[in-house]
Amino acid sequence: MNIYTSEHLLKLTVELRNLEPDLKRWNTHTFRNNPPRLQRLLMINALCKVFDILDIDSLFSGDFIIENADNYVSFTNEVDTKITELFGGAPEYSTIGTVEFFKWPYRRMLNYRCRIEGLFSINNTVLLPNSLDFYIIPITEKINASIIDNIAPLEKFLCDIIDPIGNSFEEVYLIEEYGFPKNIDLEDIDLKFM
Repeated sequence: MNIYTSEHLLKLTVELRNLEPDLKRWNTHTFRNNPPRLQRLLMINALCKVFDILDIDSLFSGDFIIENADNYVSFTNEVDTKITELFGGAPEYSTIGTVEFFKWPYRRMLNYRCRIEGLFSINNTVLLPNSLDFYIIPITEKINASIIDNIAPLEKFLCDIIDPIGNSFEEVYLIEEYGFPKNIDLEDIDLKFM
Protein backbone atom coordinates (compact mmCIF):
# COMPACT_ATOMS: atom_id res chain seq x y z
CA MET A 1 0.00 0.00 0.00
CA ASN A 2 1.47 3.33 -1.07
CA ILE A 3 1.11 6.45 1.06
CA TYR A 4 1.31 9.93 -0.49
CA THR A 5 2.26 13.21 1.20
CA SER A 6 3.17 16.75 0.21
CA GLU A 7 6.67 15.42 -0.51
CA HIS A 8 5.25 13.42 -3.40
CA LEU A 9 3.40 16.43 -4.77
CA LEU A 10 6.58 18.50 -4.59
CA LYS A 11 8.71 15.79 -6.22
CA LEU A 12 6.26 15.24 -9.08
CA THR A 13 5.85 18.98 -9.62
CA VAL A 14 9.59 19.57 -9.77
CA GLU A 15 10.09 16.62 -12.14
CA LEU A 16 7.35 17.76 -14.51
CA ARG A 17 8.56 21.37 -14.46
CA ASN A 18 11.99 20.08 -15.48
CA LEU A 19 10.43 18.06 -18.31
CA GLU A 20 8.11 20.88 -19.42
CA PRO A 21 8.95 24.37 -18.11
CA ASP A 22 5.96 26.07 -19.78
CA LEU A 23 3.02 25.76 -17.37
CA LYS A 24 0.61 26.73 -20.15
CA ARG A 25 1.40 23.38 -21.76
CA TRP A 26 0.51 21.44 -18.60
CA ASN A 27 -2.73 19.84 -19.80
CA THR A 28 -3.90 16.38 -20.79
CA HIS A 29 -4.29 17.34 -24.45
CA THR A 30 -0.70 18.51 -24.80
CA PHE A 31 0.66 15.49 -22.92
CA ARG A 32 -1.64 12.88 -24.52
CA ASN A 33 1.23 11.33 -26.53
CA ASN A 34 3.78 11.57 -23.74
CA PRO A 35 2.93 9.05 -20.98
CA PRO A 36 5.66 10.18 -18.51
CA ARG A 37 4.36 13.75 -18.55
CA LEU A 38 0.70 12.78 -18.68
CA GLN A 39 0.87 10.43 -15.70
CA ARG A 40 2.78 12.97 -13.62
CA LEU A 41 0.20 15.61 -14.50
CA LEU A 42 -2.70 13.34 -13.50
CA MET A 43 -0.97 12.53 -10.21
CA ILE A 44 -0.27 16.23 -9.54
CA ASN A 45 -3.89 17.17 -10.28
CA ALA A 46 -5.21 14.53 -7.86
CA LEU A 47 -2.74 15.51 -5.14
CA CYS A 48 -3.57 19.20 -5.56
CA LYS A 49 -7.23 18.38 -4.94
CA VAL A 50 -6.54 16.34 -1.81
CA PHE A 51 -4.38 19.18 -0.40
CA ASP A 52 -7.10 21.76 -1.14
CA ILE A 53 -5.06 23.44 -3.86
CA LEU A 54 -7.42 24.67 -6.56
CA ASP A 55 -5.18 23.95 -9.55
CA ILE A 56 -1.62 24.03 -10.85
CA ASP A 57 -1.69 27.82 -11.21
CA SER A 58 -2.57 28.10 -7.53
CA LEU A 59 0.19 25.61 -6.66
CA PHE A 60 2.80 27.78 -8.39
CA SER A 61 1.39 31.18 -7.40
CA GLY A 62 0.85 30.27 -3.75
CA ASP A 63 -2.78 31.45 -3.85
CA PHE A 64 -3.80 28.30 -1.98
CA ILE A 65 -2.01 29.68 1.09
CA ILE A 66 -4.49 32.54 1.45
CA GLU A 67 -7.42 30.23 0.69
CA ASN A 68 -6.38 27.88 3.53
CA ALA A 69 -5.12 30.48 6.00
CA ASP A 70 -6.51 28.72 9.09
CA ASN A 71 -4.17 25.78 8.49
CA TYR A 72 -1.08 27.94 9.00
CA VAL A 73 -1.47 29.05 12.63
CA SER A 74 0.99 26.50 14.01
CA PHE A 75 3.44 26.98 11.14
CA THR A 76 3.28 30.77 11.54
CA ASN A 77 4.16 30.40 15.21
CA GLU A 78 7.05 28.08 14.30
CA VAL A 79 8.41 30.64 11.83
CA ASP A 80 8.04 33.48 14.36
CA THR A 81 9.94 31.45 16.97
CA LYS A 82 12.73 30.55 14.53
CA ILE A 83 13.19 34.15 13.38
CA THR A 84 13.25 35.34 16.99
CA GLU A 85 15.92 32.73 17.78
CA LEU A 86 18.02 33.70 14.77
CA PHE A 87 17.66 37.48 14.90
CA GLY A 88 16.36 38.32 18.36
CA GLY A 89 12.96 39.25 16.98
CA ALA A 90 11.34 40.33 13.77
CA PRO A 91 11.84 43.82 12.34
CA GLU A 92 8.96 46.21 13.08
CA TYR A 93 8.06 46.43 9.40
CA SER A 94 7.90 42.62 9.11
CA THR A 95 4.77 40.86 7.92
CA ILE A 96 5.64 37.77 9.94
CA GLY A 97 2.61 36.34 11.67
CA THR A 98 0.37 36.64 8.63
CA VAL A 99 -0.08 34.01 5.95
CA GLU A 100 0.48 36.63 3.26
CA PHE A 101 4.09 36.51 4.40
CA PHE A 102 4.43 32.96 3.05
CA LYS A 103 3.17 33.48 -0.49
CA TRP A 104 6.13 35.31 -2.04
CA PRO A 105 8.93 33.26 -0.39
CA TYR A 106 7.06 30.06 -1.23
CA ARG A 107 6.72 31.04 -4.89
CA ARG A 108 10.37 32.07 -5.07
CA MET A 109 11.62 28.91 -3.37
CA LEU A 110 9.45 26.61 -5.50
CA ASN A 111 10.93 28.17 -8.64
CA TYR A 112 14.40 27.88 -7.12
CA ARG A 113 13.82 24.17 -6.36
CA CYS A 114 12.62 23.60 -9.92
CA ARG A 115 15.78 25.23 -11.28
CA ILE A 116 17.94 23.04 -9.06
CA GLU A 117 16.29 19.98 -10.58
CA GLY A 118 17.65 21.06 -13.95
CA LEU A 119 21.17 20.88 -12.53
CA PHE A 120 20.64 17.26 -11.52
CA SER A 121 19.81 16.28 -15.08
CA ILE A 122 22.82 17.99 -16.69
CA ASN A 123 24.43 14.65 -17.62
CA ASN A 124 21.25 12.92 -18.77
CA THR A 125 21.83 13.79 -22.41
CA VAL A 126 25.31 12.22 -22.50
CA LEU A 127 24.64 8.86 -24.15
CA LEU A 128 28.08 8.27 -25.62
CA PRO A 129 30.64 10.16 -23.55
CA ASN A 130 33.88 11.31 -25.06
CA SER A 131 37.12 11.67 -23.11
CA LEU A 132 36.32 15.21 -22.00
CA ASP A 133 32.94 14.04 -20.66
CA PHE A 134 34.76 11.51 -18.47
CA TYR A 135 36.58 14.48 -16.96
CA ILE A 136 33.53 16.76 -16.61
CA ILE A 137 30.89 14.30 -15.38
CA PRO A 138 32.59 13.62 -12.01
CA ILE A 139 32.88 17.38 -11.46
CA THR A 140 29.18 17.99 -12.03
CA GLU A 141 28.28 14.90 -9.98
CA LYS A 142 30.33 16.23 -7.04
CA ILE A 143 28.58 19.61 -7.25
CA ASN A 144 25.17 17.91 -7.44
CA ALA A 145 26.02 15.72 -4.44
CA SER A 146 26.75 18.81 -2.35
CA ILE A 147 23.40 20.28 -3.36
CA ILE A 148 21.55 17.06 -2.54
CA ASP A 149 23.22 17.02 0.89
CA ASN A 150 21.83 20.49 1.62
CA ILE A 151 18.44 20.52 -0.06
CA ALA A 152 16.36 18.94 2.74
CA PRO A 153 15.55 22.21 4.60
CA LEU A 154 14.31 23.83 1.38
CA GLU A 155 12.10 20.85 0.59
CA LYS A 156 10.81 20.77 4.17
CA PHE A 157 9.89 24.44 3.93
CA LEU A 158 8.01 23.88 0.66
CA CYS A 159 6.23 20.77 1.97
CA ASP A 160 5.25 22.60 5.18
CA ILE A 161 3.70 25.35 3.07
CA ILE A 162 1.91 22.90 0.76
CA ASP A 163 0.57 20.99 3.76
CA PRO A 164 1.25 22.54 7.18
CA ILE A 165 -0.83 19.83 8.86
CA GLY A 166 1.34 16.94 7.62
CA ASN A 167 -1.36 14.77 6.06
CA SER A 168 -0.77 11.45 4.37
CA PHE A 169 -3.15 9.59 2.09
CA GLU A 170 -3.42 5.99 0.98
CA GLU A 171 -3.22 5.42 -2.75
CA VAL A 172 -6.56 3.55 -2.75
CA TYR A 173 -8.28 6.60 -1.22
CA LEU A 174 -6.69 8.91 -3.80
CA ILE A 175 -7.81 6.64 -6.65
CA GLU A 176 -11.38 6.32 -5.40
CA GLU A 177 -11.95 9.91 -4.30
CA TYR A 178 -9.63 12.07 -6.42
CA GLY A 179 -9.04 10.26 -9.71
CA PHE A 180 -5.43 9.39 -8.95
CA PRO A 181 -4.06 7.10 -11.71
CA LYS A 182 -4.10 3.36 -10.93
CA ASN A 183 -1.09 1.05 -10.97
CA ILE A 184 1.43 3.67 -12.03
CA ASP A 185 5.14 2.87 -12.08
CA LEU A 186 6.78 6.07 -13.29
CA GLU A 187 10.21 4.48 -13.67
CA ASP A 188 8.76 1.81 -15.94
CA ILE A 189 6.79 4.40 -17.95
CA ASP A 190 9.91 6.57 -18.28
CA LEU A 191 12.02 3.64 -19.51
CA LYS A 192 9.43 2.51 -22.04
CA PHE A 193 9.08 6.03 -23.43
CA MET A 194 12.82 6.58 -23.98
